[in-house]
Amino acid sequence: MNKKTKKLLFICCEVVLAVAAFVMLFLPAIGIKDTDTTYTGMNVTFGYSVGSLVKVEYFGFSFMNLLTYIFAVAAAVLAVLKLFMKDTKVLTLVISALLIVAGVFFFLTVSFSSPNAGLTSLAKSLGGNLKDGLTLAIGSILGGVFAILGGVVACADFFLVKE
Repeated sequence: MNKKTKKLLFICCEVVLAVAAFVMLFLPAIGIKDTDTTYTGMNVTFGYSVGSLVKVEYFGFSFMNLLTYIFAVAAAVLAVLKLFMKDTKVLTLVISALLIVAGVFFFLTVSFSSPNAGLTSLAKSLGGNLKDGLTLAIGSILGGVFAILGGVVACADFFLVKE
């Protein structure tokens, strides 16, 4: 396999994994322990409230959760830009760092979320702190795995493909 084909293969893998991590925005990111209730990454990131006359806000806006998805998209865009550049060593390290940090942030979704008064009664019924009643759901777990795997692929691109 020649150098150009290897580079293209690594770039495709990086883009696919970064986009897959971003798509986890639409899957359940947080669940409530001992129930079937889940909230998507969109709900946890941008806020979620229910009701028309009396609004009950469950989650407020979370910049750190938004930053997680921004890092994944930025890594995908930079990986596509690598196709058009000659010297890509520094860019590859930046992509790797963005994806690994995004992956770690995915696993910290519960810590980064800002649950509001709508969930306090639920927390009291679960007996304790509000965030103790929350757990990671499949979207956050898969997003973290995809992002970290994409960062590892970017590192492999850095070390295996000679320019």
